[in-house]
Amino acid sequence: MKQIFKTNKLPVVMQALSFLAVVNGILLLFQISGGFNRVWISSMHGIVLLIGGIFGLMACSIGFLVIGPTVRKISAIGQSLAKNSTPPSFDQLNQLAKLRNHMTRAQRCDFILLFFSLFAMSIVRHL
Repeated sequence: MKQIFKTNKLPVVMQALSFLAVVNGILLLFQISGGFNRVWISSMHGIVLLIGGIFGLMACSIGFLVIGPTVRKISAIGQSLAKNSTPPSFDQLNQLAKLRNHMTRAQRCDFILLFFSLFAMSIVRHL
């Protein structure tokens, strides 16, 4: 059990990949818009891509500010349980349930934001 918590780097990898996606999106927008040209950004294509980018940034922020810390808290509780080799107390079970519910709500919100981000970026071609 201890080894699982020590080697699980998935949250760190996911945060790094989301950060790289945001940076690449900003660089791509810079290139497409001709250096953030106001005329292009105020066009329909620019507005839709900016809206999609804003949704993507919001989803990334939720990942960094809500989901990441929640995963770390859950991992800390799991590590303390594994270290002590005791069954979880009622308070720990309550805390884990609250953290799981909090993360589920954040993930749903993240999914909705990512859906709208992808939707906006996919329809821009047809405008």
